[in-house]
Amino acid sequence: MRYLGRMTRALIGLISLVGGLLVLIATGRNGIGISPDAVVYLYAAKLLVSGNGFVGYFGEPVTFWPPMFPTLLASVHAIGFDPVLTWPHVNAVLYVLICFLAGSLIHEAAGFMNRIRMNQNEHDAH
Repeated sequence: MRYLGRMTRALIGLISLVGGLLVLIATGRNGIGISPDAVVYLYAAKLLVSGNGFVGYFGEPVTFWPPMFPTLLASVHAIGFDPVLTWPHVNAVLYVLICFLAGSLIHEAAGFMNRIRMNQNEHDAH
């Protein structure tokens, strides 16, 4: 049973990596699409690195958007990379992580439900 879990996790990992590669292929040709949200993320990251905190391009606090992505972009910018150029790679890595974690969670939940069903069948048999 443990071997099956490892093989399933390896398959989930492989599928996740293929998904990340597809994200890179999709954003590699034409680049990322810049939306108003993306501008807020990039500007907040730039101002965070410069020491101004989470503020938008009008100087207002960035409270409508979650802070994790601008923080991640700020850390990429702080170590010397351009956030706009590395955005596709950051998105691909995040996509792989999300797919792997979601797949692992679904795998665990399915195994848990199967164990409950087996216990129920054993209980009904007695």
